[in-house]
Amino acid sequence: MRYRITMGVVALAACLPALAVAQEQLVAATAPEAPPRREGSWELTVSAGATYLDHSFIGVVLRTDSSANRLAPGGVLRVGYNLSTMWSVSVGVGVGYTKPATVIQPFAAITWTPNINARTSPFITVGGGVTDMRWSTNGSWNLRSKYGAHVGVGFRQMLGRWTALRVEVREQVEHDSFPSGPVFNGIGTVGFSLFLGGGPLKDSDGDGVPDKYDSCPDTPAGAIVDARGCPIDSDQDGVPDGLDKCPDTPAGVQVDAMGCPLDGDGDGVPDYLDKCAATPTGVQVDTNGCPLDSDNDGVPDYLDRCPNTPAGTPVDASGCPFVAARPRPRVQADTTSRATPALAVNGTLVLRNVVFHPNSARLPPEALAGLDSLASALRDNPNARWEIGGHTSNMGDAAQNLRLSQRRALAVKTYLVRQGVPAASLVPRGYGSATPIATNATVAGRRQNMRVELTRLR
Repeated sequence: MRYRITMGVVALAACLPALAVAQEQLVAATAPEAPPRREGSWELTVSAGATYLDHSFIGVVLRTDSSANRLAPGGVLRVGYNLSTMWSVSVGVGVGYTKPATVIQPFAAITWTPNINARTSPFITVGGGVTDMRWSTNGSWNLRSKYGAHVGVGFRQMLGRWTALRVEVREQVEHDSFPSGPVFNGIGTVGFSLFLGGGPLKDSDGDGVPDKYDSCPDTPAGAIVDARGCPIDSDQDGVPDGLDKCPDTPAGVQVDAMGCPLDGDGDGVPDYLDKCAATPTGVQVDTNGCPLDSDNDGVPDYLDRCPNTPAGTPVDASGCPFVAARPRPRVQADTTSRATPALAVNGTLVLRNVVFHPNSARLPPEALAGLDSLASALRDNPNARWEIGGHTSNMGDAAQNLRLSQRRALAVKTYLVRQGVPAASLVPRGYGSATPIATNATVAGRRQNMRVELTRLR
């Protein structure tokens, strides 16, 4: 019989993995709602069962009472604590009776189950205990083993949210000096379990690590954490994995709230790679973050008015072929009828009285008197040809400055033509900030550079 019980325990243990898989599939298919959480709960079990005593053990009783039986029916009381979904510990005592002896079996056990929250949870249990037999036949007798260990298998079948049917068989190996050597006692029980308390430990930040063990209890939702409950940040950019949209950011690179490198000008090239970090919005850029320059003339496409300039051609600020300024000796004089005829060919006169307001091409009233004198002098030289050159400082956008200088030169020409100067003798031209006569680093220098010049062409 002992051999049959042992083989039965081994066979049931071998079937546990298959039983665990089958019961999980059954729960997934049929359970109307998720079962309550039973980890952290107490389990109180009351069972009925019997102990099948080793022949050597019961043989001592038979010497005093020949009516003694190896089968001792009785019951078991067990109290356990479920440490997690898989592990629990318990203590208990079994009591049985076989004429004429009372059998008492205290024990302690550790139990493993695939998932205590499943509707059916098979388990394996190991532990230790002893057997104490007491009877009175021709005197009082007591037989107790010195120590013992057991292994068993069984299953729980939930009957409700907090009650379960518990079936268990155990084989207990014990040792005593009389009878000498080990004895094998088989135990089988069927009973009911009641779960008290339970549920997982509190996890305030929902990172999977209970508050009791969480070193970082305020982890943001969605962040991946380590065993201590602290966010993992693989690229060390300050944004935890799970929230980091750019998890491979190079070390030291500044990132935004999503963990991606900053891109101040929004051109798609992060600042740490961007060699032109202030590109205007919407401008197409290359891999270095710089505006495209298709004809390689130094003027980016978005400013280039002549986008197909031949290679090597000098260009102005608008990207168009540049007409080099002629050497022009500076004549510091007033715009009077006496000064103008004195200019030699290629000579230049700065029209000091013509000072425009900022960002304006409208002639100020204070410039008109000087232009009237200039018109008189130009009418007296009908065969001469003149260039009216507009100039600005380098403040502001280069292309805008070029356009402004052109409008100012044209405004001066228009006024002179109205005063009777032949239009064919006047050539307006804007130079923008390309030909300064003073430094642009000071206010005084920039004022000198914002000028209109008259150059004699013939």
